[in-house]
Amino acid sequence: EVKKIIRIACPAAGTVILDNRFEKYLNTILGAMGVVPVIKASLPYQIVRGVVTAVSEIKALAEYLPGLVAMIPHSFLQKLVKEGQDDFYYASPFAGFAQVALAYTCQQLGLNCRLFCESDPTQKLAGQKHEFTKLAEAYGANISMHSTLKEAEERATEIACLSQRSYKIPLGFKCDPFTDAFEDALRIQWAKVIHQIGFVPRRLWLPVGSGTLVSVFQRIVGPTTQLMCVDVHVLPAKDERILSLVGHSKINLFSAPEYFKDRADLPPEIPSNVHYDAKLWQFLVKYGQADDLWWNVAR
Repeated sequence: EVKKIIRIACPAAGTVILDNRFEKYLNTILGAMGVVPVIKASLPYQIVRGVVTAVSEIKALAEYLPGLVAMIPHSFLQKLVKEGQDDFYYASPFAGFAQVALAYTCQQLGLNCRLFCESDPTQKLAGQKHEFTKLAEAYGANISMHSTLKEAEERATEIACLSQRSYKIPLGFKCDPFTDAFEDALRIQWAKVIHQIGFVPRRLWLPVGSGTLVSVFQRIVGPTTQLMCVDVHVLPAKDERILSLVGHSKINLFSAPEYFKDRADLPPEIPSNVHYDAKLWQFLVKYGQADDLWWNVAR
């Protein structure tokens, strides 16, 4: 059993240990060693085989290798870096957690992260940063504050167009490079969840901000799982990203009674973003059934 793995290099172009070729290399080496019966039956060979198998299984799990997921050569940001973009721009709602995730990942990879953030409307003074924005700043992001999300989006788009090395990430990371990578990661986690709880959830409760999470889960869950989605009003109700979720047989769309800037009226007793995930709890209390699962995105 592998107790600890120590990472000693973080190349910006990714590391081979996380590439799909890694397993091929190891299988070739083990196969060559196993040709000799004496070696194959030896204790050292069995130990090496056990270590190789354990490393292969956990090599991309963040709980064992914090920050290493971003080092996968075919991951979202790595693909963009290889295309010549290393300066990332994002316009964030005041309490959006994606701003933190992007800032942290860019710090791990040595990339530039510039955030155009909506001011915290819950503060008395104008232009104040939400705690998530402060956390993103602590991870090295360059922050500029704006009175509305619309203003932040317009400014981010305007500035990003000035350089070919810049990439403006859309709200909720709703772009093909990310959603493809996100699907791969979520499939792994979804399988782990099903294994841990011992059944396939009949209904999966999801928050809707930009709709990215829901659109990716649509590709993943089977026909027996219904998506119970709650719009928390990051976007207007008539935005095409919200309207695209209406009318699907697999989706039930609810509307949170609170504005996005308001805290959840009935927060759960576990850590949950009071402007986002926590607003689902009132619906779970009212409509929850056996074998339902709530996907609590961020604290």
